[in-house]
Amino acid sequence: MKFIKLVLTISIISFSLILNAQINDSLFKKTFENKKFKTNQIIGLKDFKYNPNVSDIELQEPNDNYPYGNITTFENGKFTSGNIGFCGNECRITVSGNYYIKRNKIYLFLQTISFWKDCKNRPTENINKEIGKFTWKKDKNGKIKLTAVK
Repeated sequence: MKFIKLVLTISIISFSLILNAQINDSLFKKTFENKKFKTNQIIGLKDFKYNPNVSDIELQEPNDNYPYGNITTFENGKFTSGNIGFCGNECRITVSGNYYIKRNKIYLFLQTISFWKDCKNRPTENINKEIGKFTWKKDKNGKIKLTAVK
């Protein structure tokens, strides 16, 4: 009888932990899923090249009155990050990749780097590499900071 109670107790605790993890994953996903952010960089890119050495990324709600700069969107497990300029006569770069969220971590994988506008003569680069694993925190002003986990 004691054995049955022990097994039942362990089963209930395990189920509660799994359910709690699934609920947390769902809550964390709501922070990113179907959202657009202004970012401090084009994610995974430095000097027009793939950069896996990203230490931190800042995300914030875009300003509707000034929708220019580095913009990143997350949707259905895919992300895009690129620059949107005021005049339109500049080199435009967009990176595309996948992401997934597990608890308070987001994993980013870069697939392609595309060039357009004034640098459209450069071919799309297929990267297919990891950018990194990041923890994230949201401050009281809604700004999200992703910090690389090494």
